[in-house]
Amino acid sequence: MLAATSLSVRRGRADVVTDLTLRLDEGRITALLGPNGSGKTSSMLAFLGLLPSRGSLERFGSQHHPDARARAAIGFVPQEGGIPTSATALEWVSLQAELRGASAATTARILDALQVPTHRRLARRLSGGERRDPCTAVHRLPSQSDGSICGS
Repeated sequence: MLAATSLSVRRGRADVVTDLTLRLDEGRITALLGPNGSGKTSSMLAFLGLLPSRGSLERFGSQHHPDARARAAIGFVPQEGGIPTSATALEWVSLQAELRGASAATTARILDALQVPTHRRLARRLSGGERRDPCTAVHRLPSQSDGSICGS
């Protein structure tokens, strides 16, 4: 479970999140919707411990800074996928799987289950949605290391 009470995030001199209170239950897929610049990505980066914040943040019962295991348990797919434009989705997911200690069989099973039809095309030739599919695959991989954030 992720919870925020009176969360505020500042980037540079701008307050980008002010007094946010929300609860995200484990095992559910949740989308944060809002206009550009409303603090959606900044809120998630604060949950991941990648942006400083004020207020109360709880991650899986702990109010401490998240460790690698807690960060890996949070699936975060921002609007723009972070696949290098010169790589294919298959190459990128395979690299992420290797870094996480997942087997090739597990990686293939996850890619098949997600039915990623564009896994052999270069990322620069994929639509925004097609670039997000491999990010979803990466977040389904078992993690034995720090994991990664799929995004820019």
